[in-house]
Amino acid sequence: MDGQVVVVAGEPVKTNSDGSFSVEVPIGQHYVDAYKEGHVFTVGRFPSAAGTTYNFQSDMQVNFTDNTLIKVIGRAVGGDREGNKMPTLSINNIGKTKVIFTSESGCAGDTIITDNITGEYVTYLPPLKYIISAEVMSNPLINFGEQDLLDLTVSLPLQTDIVSENVNVNYNYKKNFIYHKEPEIEVTDVDGVSPFIGDTEFKFKHPTTQVTTTRNLRTHPFRWPIFSSEKNGQEYTFVIRVFELYENADNANNPVIDKVPSINGKLFVANEMADTYTINIEDNNQAGTTPSPSFTSDDKPSILLSEINTSST
Repeated sequence: MDGQVVVVAGEPVKTNSDGSFSVEVPIGQHYVDAYKEGHVFTVGRFPSAAGTTYNFQSDMQVNFTDNTLIKVIGRAVGGDREGNKMPTLSINNIGKTKVIFTSESGCAGDTIITDNITGEYVTYLPPLKYIISAEVMSNPLINFGEQDLLDLTVSLPLQTDIVSENVNVNYNYKKNFIYHKEPEIEVTDVDGVSPFIGDTEFKFKHPTTQVTTTRNLRTHPFRWPIFSSEKNGQEYTFVIRVFELYENADNANNPVIDKVPSINGKLFVANEMADTYTINIEDNNQAGTTPSPSFTSDDKPSILLSEINTSST
């Protein structure tokens, strides 16, 4: 009041939980205003014109309007590749998601559908505490887990993500929904397509006729893959991909499949017929030396997934 904080019983006068307040104003010319750090009021002074006062003579009701909104951005996608991208750059690989913000008091909230291309969203919310839910509309079985209460009442200064030389994204809070599936493992030949089977041909010399026959193991495989002992010390080269498989089924007739590389964790290789066994990581290829047979070793080499180049296909 008149530029000074109104104090009652040693405490500044504040609004109640329903937003109401009560102050005693002396008879005569005065003005009353409302203030909260970080908040913007469309009507925060009575009388509203700067430099003016009002002649208070009796009880009256004055309303102040807090127009503060918190900018919340985020995305709903599958895997860390999309989840870690800068704003505006992600790919929607699980389908459009309905995100619902409901204030604890029920007096405010918003329902947003994520962008069908990026999987991202933007909303502006009053500074309250919110209960959050998220559901992929084309796949309700996707579960983002239990969501903590979102507290927008605390100080949330404006942040800026520099996306590119000409694109900046400003926001107060970022709330992402990142879904993770169990990783799958794919082992192929160096062409990245054909299954890895060890030797691709098997030569057999007839003990009587001495005629050598070559068997194509791709078209006529044995029950088990063949690894030739005469290649001892040489390398079999193969490609390992560890990925999470996601599907955007917004178009049920033409779902889009996305293989997102897994970069957290460790891949263990069990080779129960080797005394020693090594894996050399060479770009996209994982090269393993031909081992000598052993039935006693429990050695299981491992690879950090972050070291494997698992580009999405």
